[in-house]
Amino acid sequence: MDLMNDPNNCGSCGYKCPVFVSAAKAVCQAGQCEQACIAAGETICGGSCVNTNTDPHNCGSCDHYCDSPYGGSASCVGGGCQGSCSSGKTQCGSKCVSLYSDDYNCGKCGNDCTALLPPSGGSPYSCQASKCKTSCPSGKTQCGDQCVDTQSDNLNCGSCGHVCSGNHACDYSKCSTNSCAYDTCTVDDKYDSGKHTECCDQTQSCKYFWGTDINGNSVKHYYCG
Repeated sequence: MDLMNDPNNCGSCGYKCPVFVSAAKAVCQAGQCEQACIAAGETICGGSCVNTNTDPHNCGSCDHYCDSPYGGSASCVGGGCQGSCSSGKTQCGSKCVSLYSDDYNCGKCGNDCTALLPPSGGSPYSCQASKCKTSCPSGKTQCGDQCVDTQSDNLNCGSCGHVCSGNHACDYSKCSTNSCAYDTCTVDDKYDSGKHTECCDQTQSCKYFWGTDINGNSVKHYYCG
């Protein structure tokens, strides 16, 4: 009789090891009663025999619970927790989202459209077809960080980036040859060329200084400055 290993005579003659766990068996080790799961690969967790490789409530170890992503489900595979989402959804952090339309996970997890600065006069960025997009009011076009009217914007005349030369105005998407975008000045500071019309740039205005004509009379001379 082996009192060290016999579950029917464990530690002393006639002492039978009890079984309290379902699907377990009694064993005697070094004269002490213990319990072991009957099925191979199972472990006793909380009074039951479970497979910690597949049990989402005891995944990898006892009491290790697999949390489900919001809108999805969780499973235990090979002792590790895995989240899953329904078709068309992707797990980003603790949520199942649509990368096609989620403003905070657009096209990929963490791509936050709401963090983008919209163009001046435009709408906030939102996720559309997996891309962060904004829109300008009717009749306006996005050029860089602004919504502009390409029919009248001399810095974006007809198309983005098309600047009217000579500071001329943009008129119906074409650069004018006779009207200025900013201040107009009848310049005569170049005495050898006589008076001529000049378009001042955005930072200038038409200014003057006093001088004298050939007869010694006081006269204003105009210039862009």
